[in-house]
Amino acid sequence: MAVNKDFVGRPIFFPDKFETYQVGREKIKEFARALGETDPIYFNSEHAKSLGYKDIVAPTTFLITMAMEAMNKILFDPEFNLDYSRIVHGEQGFTLRQPVVAGMDLALNAELESVVEKVGNEFLTFNVHFGEPDGVVGSLRSVLIARGES
Repeated sequence: MAVNKDFVGRPIFFPDKFETYQVGREKIKEFARALGETDPIYFNSEHAKSLGYKDIVAPTTFLITMAMEAMNKILFDPEFNLDYSRIVHGEQGFTLRQPVVAGMDLALNAELESVVEKVGNEFLTFNVHFGEPDGVVGSLRSVLIARGES
């Protein structure tokens, strides 16, 4: 069952267009614990400040929490025609221009860049950009694979 390629190139915003997501201290700590991190830069504000940051620093992959919410706007749209139980992780890569720290107000824009069929599977490539009012913070490229029926 092929996904609806009409979704390619559509802009995705999270939370919504012209809204921001405030990076929370507790969210960073929860994410860092889930990764098994122990570095105090992720947990202790005073330690992070002593290193020159405004507050605790988020692990690089923290931005996936925002990105997945945005990508899910397409992945779970009934018109996209995707059986999510057939999705596997392909690859992802993050590029950060600056560290993400607690208290930042980030906006996100994303798009489904392409859907490419290979050997009966569909490779879904998303590009996601994160920013503050004064500039880009980072980006994510994510490839999900919708496994074919056979």
